[in-house]
Amino acid sequence: MPPEELDLDADGKKAGPKKMIVLILLALILIGGSIGGTLYFTGAFGDKKKDKDGDKEEAEQIKEAFYLPLGPEFIVNFSDGQPVNYMQITITIMSHYQQYIDVATANLPRIRHEIVILLSNQQYSELRTRDGKEKLRKAILDKLRTIVISPNPNANSIEAVYFTDFIMQ
Repeated sequence: MPPEELDLDADGKKAGPKKMIVLILLALILIGGSIGGTLYFTGAFGDKKKDKDGDKEEAEQIKEAFYLPLGPEFIVNFSDGQPVNYMQITITIMSHYQQYIDVATANLPRIRHEIVILLSNQQYSELRTRDGKEKLRKAILDKLRTIVISPNPNANSIEAVYFTDFIMQ
């Protein structure tokens, strides 16, 4: 029997096509793994749930605001013995829902009455400070929320009260 001719590589081992396929597959797996890992850690895959939540939060931040000026301005006399005689305030309210602005518009005489009563009980010494003005703003907001009631107890019907003019003389 004649000896078989062997195809030997540099080490003297037989190089077969199976070994070459395994090496190529390992190289492809390593390259694919490194690309996948890079994409994962750079956030290219991203979490779809987080993206949806982020879009929802962004949409909530961009809600349209509806304003209602409670004009004409409110003028209230201070009682005797105070350094100023009267106060003039212009107020605007805000909600993210037009339906609450409509309810406030329908109840404007009652709202104006309640605010005049609230303003007439104020003291100059309290209102001259920023904290006093903020306390008055919150009191007006609470009073408005009792008039313009939201059907959802967790939601605020009127969300903000703004003093667009605040004069004491």
